[in-house]
Amino acid sequence: MAMLEALTVTGFRKYKRLSLAGLGRVNCVLGSNNVGKTTILEAVYAWACGANVKPLLSMRGSEGEVSGLFNDRHAETLTMTFDGVADGKRECFTHTVRGTWEVRHNDGTAQPEAFYPAKFIGRSPDTGIYTTLEDSCLTGEAVREVGRIFPEISGFSRDGIIRNDGEILPLSSFGDGVQKWFQVVGAAMTCRDSIICIDEADTGLHPSTHAGVCRNLIGYSHKNNLQIFMTTHNIEFLDSLIDTAEGAEDVKIITLREKGGNVSARTLNAKEAMNARDNFSMELR
Repeated sequence: MAMLEALTVTGFRKYKRLSLAGLGRVNCVLGSNNVGKTTILEAVYAWACGANVKPLLSMRGSEGEVSGLFNDRHAETLTMTFDGVADGKRECFTHTVRGTWEVRHNDGTAQPEAFYPAKFIGRSPDTGIYTTLEDSCLTGEAVREVGRIFPEISGFSRDGIIRNDGEILPLSSFGDGVQKWFQVVGAAMTCRDSIICIDEADTGLHPSTHAGVCRNLIGYSHKNNLQIFMTTHNIEFLDSLIDTAEGAEDVKIITLREKGGNVSARTLNAKEAMNARDNFSMELR
Protein backbone atom coordinates (compact mmCIF):
# COMPACT_ATOMS: atom_id res chain seq x y z
CA MET A 1 0.00 0.00 0.00
CA ALA A 2 1.27 3.45 -0.92
CA MET A 3 1.03 5.76 2.08
CA LEU A 4 -1.01 8.95 2.09
CA GLU A 5 1.52 11.78 1.85
CA ALA A 6 -0.75 14.83 1.79
CA LEU A 7 -4.46 15.58 2.02
CA THR A 8 -6.51 18.69 1.31
CA VAL A 9 -10.06 18.69 2.66
CA THR A 10 -12.60 21.14 1.25
CA GLY A 11 -16.18 21.70 2.41
CA PHE A 12 -16.25 18.92 5.02
CA ARG A 13 -17.83 19.66 8.40
CA LYS A 14 -16.15 22.76 9.90
CA TYR A 15 -13.40 22.85 7.28
CA LYS A 16 -13.88 25.24 4.40
CA ARG A 17 -10.38 24.19 3.40
CA LEU A 18 -7.59 22.48 5.34
CA SER A 19 -4.33 21.08 3.98
CA LEU A 20 -2.13 18.45 5.61
CA ALA A 21 1.36 17.80 4.25
CA GLY A 22 4.37 15.71 5.16
CA LEU A 23 2.31 12.82 6.55
CA GLY A 24 4.16 9.83 7.95
CA ARG A 25 3.65 6.25 9.00
CA VAL A 26 2.23 7.16 12.43
CA ASN A 27 0.42 10.51 12.66
CA CYS A 28 -0.84 12.00 15.91
CA VAL A 29 -3.35 14.88 15.73
CA LEU A 30 -3.41 17.47 18.54
CA GLY A 31 -5.48 20.55 19.26
CA SER A 32 -7.98 22.16 21.59
CA ASN A 33 -11.54 20.96 22.03
CA ASN A 34 -13.80 21.39 19.00
CA VAL A 35 -10.92 22.33 16.70
CA GLY A 36 -11.66 19.31 14.49
CA LYS A 37 -9.24 16.54 15.52
CA THR A 38 -11.75 13.74 15.00
CA THR A 39 -12.82 15.39 11.73
CA ILE A 40 -9.26 14.89 10.45
CA LEU A 41 -9.59 11.14 11.09
CA GLU A 42 -13.00 11.11 9.41
CA ALA A 43 -11.56 12.94 6.40
CA VAL A 44 -8.68 10.47 6.06
CA TYR A 45 -11.15 7.61 6.36
CA ALA A 46 -13.50 9.18 3.80
CA TRP A 47 -10.61 9.61 1.36
CA ALA A 48 -9.56 5.98 1.84
CA CYS A 49 -13.14 4.82 1.20
CA GLY A 50 -13.21 6.55 -2.18
CA ALA A 51 -16.69 6.34 -3.68
CA ASN A 52 -18.09 4.24 -0.84
CA VAL A 53 -20.38 6.72 0.94
CA LYS A 54 -21.63 4.28 3.60
CA PRO A 55 -18.89 5.26 6.10
CA LEU A 56 -19.77 8.93 5.57
CA LEU A 57 -23.44 8.23 6.20
CA SER A 58 -22.53 6.58 9.50
CA MET A 59 -20.81 9.84 10.54
CA ARG A 60 -23.90 12.01 10.13
CA GLY A 61 -24.41 12.48 13.87
CA SER A 62 -27.37 12.22 16.18
CA GLU A 63 -29.74 14.18 13.94
CA GLY A 64 -28.91 11.94 11.01
CA GLU A 65 -28.89 14.76 8.46
CA VAL A 66 -26.66 14.35 5.43
CA SER A 67 -26.23 18.13 5.25
CA GLY A 68 -24.36 18.02 8.58
CA LEU A 69 -21.36 16.55 6.75
CA PHE A 70 -21.01 19.61 4.52
CA ASN A 71 -19.49 22.95 5.48
CA ASP A 72 -21.95 24.94 3.36
CA ARG A 73 -25.02 22.96 4.30
CA HIS A 74 -27.41 25.55 2.84
CA ALA A 75 -26.03 25.44 -0.69
CA GLU A 76 -28.31 24.27 -3.48
CA THR A 77 -25.71 21.63 -4.36
CA LEU A 78 -23.81 20.20 -1.40
CA THR A 79 -20.12 19.68 -2.22
CA MET A 80 -17.04 18.38 -0.41
CA THR A 81 -13.67 17.18 -1.68
CA PHE A 82 -10.96 14.88 -0.34
CA ASP A 83 -7.82 15.49 -2.39
CA GLY A 84 -4.94 13.20 -1.48
CA VAL A 85 -1.47 12.32 -2.74
CA ALA A 86 -0.24 8.74 -2.32
CA ASP A 87 3.06 7.50 -3.74
CA GLY A 88 3.29 10.73 -5.72
CA LYS A 89 -0.07 10.18 -7.41
CA ARG A 90 -3.06 12.47 -6.93
CA GLU A 91 -6.26 10.72 -5.86
CA CYS A 92 -9.09 13.23 -5.46
CA PHE A 93 -12.73 12.40 -4.70
CA THR A 94 -15.44 15.06 -5.05
CA HIS A 95 -18.81 14.37 -3.43
CA THR A 96 -21.89 16.26 -4.62
CA VAL A 97 -25.45 15.90 -3.38
CA ARG A 98 -28.37 17.37 -5.24
CA GLY A 99 -31.17 14.85 -5.05
CA THR A 100 -28.68 12.04 -5.57
CA TRP A 101 -25.20 11.51 -4.13
CA GLU A 102 -22.42 11.36 -6.72
CA VAL A 103 -18.69 10.81 -6.31
CA ARG A 104 -16.19 11.69 -9.01
CA HIS A 105 -12.50 10.94 -9.23
CA ASN A 106 -10.05 13.57 -10.51
CA ASP A 107 -9.77 11.74 -13.84
CA GLY A 108 -13.47 12.46 -14.37
CA THR A 109 -14.75 8.94 -13.83
CA ALA A 110 -16.93 7.45 -11.14
CA GLN A 111 -14.75 5.13 -9.08
CA PRO A 112 -15.62 1.70 -7.73
CA GLU A 113 -16.42 1.66 -4.02
CA ALA A 114 -13.25 -0.17 -2.96
CA PHE A 115 -10.19 2.07 -2.82
CA TYR A 116 -7.82 1.84 0.16
CA PRO A 117 -8.49 -0.66 2.96
CA ALA A 118 -9.16 1.32 6.14
CA LYS A 119 -10.46 0.87 9.69
CA PHE A 120 -11.94 3.53 11.98
CA ILE A 121 -11.72 2.90 15.74
CA GLY A 122 -13.99 5.35 17.52
CA ARG A 123 -14.93 5.99 21.11
CA SER A 124 -17.56 3.25 21.25
CA PRO A 125 -16.37 -0.38 21.42
CA ASP A 126 -16.55 -2.29 18.16
CA THR A 127 -17.65 -5.81 19.03
CA GLY A 128 -17.10 -6.84 15.41
CA ILE A 129 -13.33 -6.97 15.88
CA TYR A 130 -13.77 -9.89 18.29
CA THR A 131 -15.57 -11.91 15.60
CA THR A 132 -12.97 -10.92 13.00
CA LEU A 133 -10.17 -12.17 15.25
CA GLU A 134 -11.98 -15.44 15.89
CA ASP A 135 -12.57 -15.98 12.18
CA SER A 136 -8.87 -15.35 11.55
CA CYS A 137 -7.82 -17.63 14.44
CA LEU A 138 -5.95 -14.70 15.96
CA THR A 139 -7.89 -14.12 19.19
CA GLY A 140 -5.37 -15.94 21.38
CA GLU A 141 -2.47 -13.98 19.90
CA ALA A 142 -4.38 -10.71 20.37
CA VAL A 143 -5.08 -11.51 24.01
CA ARG A 144 -1.39 -12.27 24.58
CA GLU A 145 -0.45 -8.93 23.01
CA VAL A 146 -2.98 -7.10 25.17
CA GLY A 147 -1.56 -8.97 28.17
CA ARG A 148 1.85 -7.39 27.54
CA ILE A 149 0.32 -4.02 28.38
CA PHE A 150 -2.34 -5.23 30.83
CA PRO A 151 -0.69 -8.11 32.76
CA GLU A 152 -3.91 -9.00 34.60
CA ILE A 153 -5.01 -10.72 31.36
CA SER A 154 -3.60 -14.19 30.83
CA GLY A 155 -5.55 -15.89 28.05
CA PHE A 156 -8.68 -16.54 26.06
CA SER A 157 -11.41 -19.16 26.02
CA ARG A 158 -14.66 -19.55 24.10
CA ASP A 159 -16.40 -17.91 27.08
CA GLY A 160 -14.28 -14.77 27.16
CA ILE A 161 -11.04 -13.29 28.45
CA ILE A 162 -9.16 -15.13 31.22
CA ARG A 163 -7.76 -13.08 34.07
CA ASN A 164 -4.73 -14.10 36.13
CA ASP A 165 -7.02 -15.20 38.96
CA GLY A 166 -8.67 -17.69 36.60
CA GLU A 167 -11.95 -15.79 36.27
CA ILE A 168 -13.36 -15.67 32.74
CA LEU A 169 -15.15 -12.47 31.75
CA PRO A 170 -16.51 -11.02 28.48
CA LEU A 171 -14.43 -8.25 26.92
CA SER A 172 -17.23 -5.76 27.68
CA SER A 173 -16.66 -6.20 31.42
CA PHE A 174 -13.12 -4.80 31.23
CA GLY A 175 -12.21 -1.10 31.39
CA ASP A 176 -11.99 1.36 28.52
CA GLY A 177 -8.23 0.95 28.20
CA VAL A 178 -8.37 -2.84 27.73
CA GLN A 179 -11.26 -2.58 25.28
CA LYS A 180 -9.63 0.18 23.22
CA TRP A 181 -6.24 -1.57 23.09
CA PHE A 182 -7.90 -4.90 22.20
CA GLN A 183 -9.56 -3.17 19.24
CA VAL A 184 -6.31 -1.50 18.17
CA VAL A 185 -4.33 -4.75 18.40
CA GLY A 186 -7.10 -6.62 16.59
CA ALA A 187 -7.18 -4.08 13.77
CA ALA A 188 -3.39 -4.07 13.48
CA MET A 189 -3.39 -7.88 13.17
CA THR A 190 -6.28 -8.27 10.75
CA CYS A 191 -6.04 -5.09 8.62
CA ARG A 192 -2.66 -5.46 6.95
CA ASP A 193 -1.65 -2.97 4.25
CA SER A 194 -4.25 -0.54 5.56
CA ILE A 195 -4.97 2.84 7.07
CA ILE A 196 -6.12 2.73 10.69
CA CYS A 197 -7.75 5.76 12.34
CA ILE A 198 -7.88 5.73 16.17
CA ASP A 199 -9.92 8.39 17.96
CA GLU A 200 -8.53 9.25 21.43
CA ALA A 201 -5.84 6.57 21.37
CA ASP A 202 -4.94 7.12 25.02
CA THR A 203 -8.45 6.42 26.38
CA GLY A 204 -8.28 4.49 29.65
CA LEU A 205 -4.51 4.02 29.49
CA HIS A 206 -2.42 4.55 32.62
CA PRO A 207 0.81 6.54 31.99
CA SER A 208 2.82 3.45 32.92
CA THR A 209 1.47 1.72 29.78
CA HIS A 210 2.15 4.54 27.33
CA ALA A 211 5.67 3.53 26.31
CA GLY A 212 4.63 -0.07 25.62
CA VAL A 213 1.55 0.99 23.67
CA CYS A 214 3.58 3.41 21.54
CA ARG A 215 6.27 0.79 20.83
CA ASN A 216 3.58 -1.63 19.71
CA LEU A 217 1.86 0.94 17.49
CA ILE A 218 5.09 1.83 15.71
CA GLY A 219 6.09 -1.84 15.53
CA TYR A 220 2.79 -2.92 13.97
CA SER A 221 2.93 -0.05 11.49
CA HIS A 222 6.18 -1.50 10.11
CA LYS A 223 5.37 -5.19 10.52
CA ASN A 224 1.96 -5.07 8.82
CA ASN A 225 2.53 -2.06 6.54
CA LEU A 226 0.04 0.19 8.30
CA GLN A 227 -0.42 3.94 8.23
CA ILE A 228 -1.89 5.11 11.51
CA PHE A 229 -3.75 8.33 12.28
CA MET A 230 -4.82 9.04 15.84
CA THR A 231 -5.89 11.82 18.19
CA THR A 232 -4.91 12.49 21.80
CA HIS A 233 -5.29 15.12 24.52
CA ASN A 234 -2.69 13.50 26.74
CA ILE A 235 0.73 15.19 26.80
CA GLU A 236 2.28 12.19 28.61
CA PHE A 237 1.11 9.87 25.84
CA LEU A 238 2.46 12.30 23.25
CA ASP A 239 5.85 12.45 24.95
CA SER A 240 6.02 8.64 25.01
CA LEU A 241 5.19 8.52 21.30
CA ILE A 242 7.92 11.04 20.47
CA ASP A 243 10.49 9.27 22.69
CA THR A 244 9.66 5.88 21.15
CA ALA A 245 9.94 6.97 17.51
CA GLU A 246 12.50 4.77 15.77
CA GLY A 247 13.28 7.46 13.19
CA ALA A 248 12.46 11.10 12.58
CA GLU A 249 10.03 10.19 9.80
CA ASP A 250 8.28 7.35 11.63
CA VAL A 251 6.09 9.67 13.70
CA LYS A 252 4.50 12.95 12.67
CA ILE A 253 2.79 15.38 15.05
CA ILE A 254 -0.05 17.40 13.49
CA THR A 255 -1.13 20.41 15.55
CA LEU A 256 -4.33 22.26 14.74
CA ARG A 257 -4.95 25.94 15.50
CA GLU A 258 -8.13 27.95 14.97
CA LYS A 259 -8.09 31.68 14.40
CA GLY A 260 -10.92 33.79 13.10
CA GLY A 261 -12.98 30.72 12.27
CA ASN A 262 -10.24 29.22 10.10
CA VAL A 263 -8.23 26.15 11.11
CA SER A 264 -4.61 25.68 10.11
CA ALA A 265 -2.37 22.65 10.53
CA ARG A 266 1.34 22.30 11.23
CA THR A 267 3.23 19.01 10.82
CA LEU A 268 6.41 18.20 12.77
CA ASN A 269 8.46 15.04 12.69
CA ALA A 270 9.41 13.38 15.99
CA LYS A 271 12.80 15.09 16.17
CA GLU A 272 11.34 18.53 15.48
CA ALA A 273 8.60 17.95 18.06
CA MET A 274 11.14 16.84 20.67
CA ASN A 275 13.28 19.93 20.03
CA ALA A 276 10.22 22.14 20.33
CA ARG A 277 9.36 20.56 23.68
CA ASP A 278 12.90 20.46 25.10
CA ASN A 279 14.49 23.63 23.76
CA PHE A 280 11.57 26.00 23.56
CA SER A 281 9.16 24.57 26.18
CA MET A 282 6.57 24.58 23.42
CA GLU A 283 3.12 23.28 24.30
CA LEU A 284 2.45 21.02 21.31
CA ARG A 285 -1.23 20.65 22.13
